[in-house]
Amino acid sequence: MKVIWDDSTQFSLSEAAQDAYVDIARNPLAATGHAPGALAELRELGLITSGPDGSGVIAVDPKLVAQGLTARWRAQAASLDWQASTLERQLAPLAETYRQAGVQIDRSAGLERLEGHQAINSFIRTAVGNARVEALTAQPGGARSSASLEASLPHTLACLHRGVAVRTLYQSTARVSGATRQYVRAAMDAGAQIRTLDHYFERLMVFDRKVAVIPGDPSRTTALAITQPDLCGYLAESFEHMWDRAVEFLPTDPISATTEVVPGVRELIKDLLLAGYTGEVIARRVGLKTRAFQDHIAAIKAQMEVSTLVQLGYAIAVERSQAPGLRRPDPAGAPPEPVAEDEVEDEDEDEI
Repeated sequence: MKVIWDDSTQFSLSEAAQDAYVDIARNPLAATGHAPGALAELRELGLITSGPDGSGVIAVDPKLVAQGLTARWRAQAASLDWQASTLERQLAPLAETYRQAGVQIDRSAGLERLEGHQAINSFIRTAVGNARVEALTAQPGGARSSASLEASLPHTLACLHRGVAVRTLYQSTARVSGATRQYVRAAMDAGAQIRTLDHYFERLMVFDRKVAVIPGDPSRTTALAITQPDLCGYLAESFEHMWDRAVEFLPTDPISATTEVVPGVRELIKDLLLAGYTGEVIARRVGLKTRAFQDHIAAIKAQMEVSTLVQLGYAIAVERSQAPGLRRPDPAGAPPEPVAEDEVEDEDEDEI
């Protein structure tokens, strides 16, 4: 038997079987001159059958064979389609239960998928409670919500009181948030080290270099918990690289914070505009609400003496090409405008 399916899943007959069929159609006695494998292939498909007296073989009309096979295969396809639909309906309640459970696990790979903020925050708090040596966190996106900070502060202080070295990295826009400054002040008084970085980075948590948590999707409604040692070590080194480029978070007054933060924020906005990101993406990466982002765009246009985004993009490109690596300061005597705390984007995931 030798029924052949090629790489594109199209049915085909072997050349030997085709040659045998042609000969048998012309002369039934010609079957004796062909290989048994070719004849078996023709019999399997029904292209040849025994003669009227039971001896020899005769050819069967290929159209009749094709009609019979097509009908049978279509019936099989319909049956498989029905079975697939039935299986989906039967498994749908189980799939929903699995999704709502909040955890999808691949323990052999050292990965655990967490679904929803409740599952994510619960895992983080457990990891914080189990930490014994160090807790590294990178929190992008600007200000933290007051509720998140208030709920997390006791866990942070408990971690510090156990002697765990806590280091946290924020984006610079978090400096203008009163709630964040209050949290930072309390945490630093207890021994935490906290810094800020102008540039965008993704959320990251690493505990004792044995457990790490990273976002599972852009919306941050899922997360990956990692226990694979090499991956945790790699992520910890990534944190160290960012930490070395960051500056200490000094919880100063709002005006001082604005003076420190706004120039760097505007340069980051210019970099992201030049890279081709949309306003919505830039606002999220910088950690600003849409209104505040538009205010910064207006200020940058005024500073660079342009009126449209196209002109602004060209002016930024010229500026970067003339002085690569250098950033143009604000004109003397024109301090940055204050940034209202409600203009900074809030995040609601747990701190440590």
